[in-house]
Amino acid sequence: MLIAAALTSNLHAHPRDARKTLDLLKKGSNLSAKDAEKLEERVKRKPDDEETRIQLLSYYVTPPTPADLSITKAARSKHISLAY
Repeated sequence: MLIAAALTSNLHAHPRDARKTLDLLKKGSNLSAKDAEKLEERVKRKPDDEETRIQLLSYYVTPPTPADLSITKAARSKHISLAY
C-alpha cells in the first residue's frame, strides 16, 4: 500500500488529504475483479479521476488469486504512468 500511496501523491501538484487517500487505498484493496472492471470503465470516461485511480492502484498491488501477473502489471502501469 505504501507504494501506491507514494505513486498517487505525484498525480498532481496539489496536496492530497492523507486520511482520504488511506481510505481509498483500503477500499481498493478490497475490490472484487468485477468492481475493478467497473472502475476501469469509469476511468475511461473520466481519465482525471484520481480517486478511482488510487483505488485501482491499490487493487493491482494485491490482485485476487489466481491472477495473470502480466495482465495485472499492464493494468497497473496504465495508472502509474500518469504519475510521472
